[in-house]
Order: sequence, then C-alpha cells, then structure tokens
Amino acid sequence: MGPLTVALALISVLLGALMSMQVWRALLASLGSPLPVPGTARIPFTGTSSYLWAFAVTPVLLACLHPRVLNKLMSRLLGLARQPPLEHSLRRVM
Repeated sequence: MGPLTVALALISVLLGALMSMQVWRALLASLGSPLPVPGTARIPFTGTSSYLWAFAVTPVLLACLHPRVLNKLMSRLLGLARQPPLEHSLRRVM
C-alpha cells in the first residue's frame, strides 16, 4: 500500500473514533447526563488496563511489515502449519 492510502486509512480511523465519541456524548446527554467534550474523550481511557503497552509494541509491529522480516515470519508460520511455502517472496511495492 502506498503512503497516501495509509494516511487516508489513518484519517478514517481517527474520524471514526471522533464520531463514536460524539455518539456516546449525544446518547448520554439524551439520558440526562450531558458531558463536556474533554470528559467524553477520557471515557475510552478510564478502563482498568493501561494502553501504554500498545505504544511499546508499535515499533515491533511496524518492523514486521518490512518484506524481509515478513517473508521470514510467513515461512516460519507456514512451516509450523505444515503448509507449502509461498510461491513468490513478498516484495516492497513503491
């Protein structure tokens, strides 16, 4: 995928999260508990678990997207699943 496609996907996800927050805000306001925007934005992050691990894992996941690493991972996974190897190696498309 090209950088423009990835950027548009990221923007779409962020807009979806923003719209979801607004839906919850409107729902709570209709039930008699209006919330200000900052308070509404904090509700996805008030769970018992911390999301800091996601920031630590992100560089590893991004590194796994490199074709050389991804080819090795796919070969290993297909070997463990006793499937034939890929016919063609994955390559960078840019």
